[in-house]
Amino acid sequence: MPSPRPAAQESQGTLSPFLARQRYEHAARYVSQNDTVLDLGCGSGELRKYLPAGTAYFGTDIAKHWPSSEKDLFVVKVGGALPAALRKKKITVVTALALIEHLAEPGTLFVDARNALTPAGRFVLTTPHPIGRAPHDLGGKLGIFSSDASEEHETFLGKRDLARLAERNGFEMTDYKRFLFGMNQVAVFMKKTVG
Repeated sequence: MPSPRPAAQESQGTLSPFLARQRYEHAARYVSQNDTVLDLGCGSGELRKYLPAGTAYFGTDIAKHWPSSEKDLFVVKVGGALPAALRKKKITVVTALALIEHLAEPGTLFVDARNALTPAGRFVLTTPHPIGRAPHDLGGKLGIFSSDASEEHETFLGKRDLARLAERNGFEMTDYKRFLFGMNQVAVFMKKTVG
């Protein structure tokens, strides 16, 4: 399976920065200042600007989109082993914004989140809703949205799909909202405790 193209290399549509801000703002609502966040598919680490002061932030992506001096971001593919420096952290929240729709095996993202999180940790993701597929593809062709991202979409998952995927991978959905006129969604999952 080819890896999704690094975000820094995507052709940016005119609305892409606005859409990214919307995702960051919706995801950040589920993070508190005492959390330690691991942002899967972090791009340049922009989410950290939207998190409460005092939040510890770390990120991973398939390619480096940040300055060499950045020590809290790591090159790791989805499904890859986390570096030792991250495995030592007590991650309380994992985020994956606009990532799951690019994966041929979306369950891998839940496995990565489960492996990284502390017991009872939270997994927050955003993804386009299935009703937004046609408008998103058209917007990519017209240059309104990122054309590269649109071409790389594997599947759009709705609420039930996400809940089933979570259940199969040791999570339960605890919150769910749609935004951007219902075209996008944010879902929050709690890691199930064994016992």
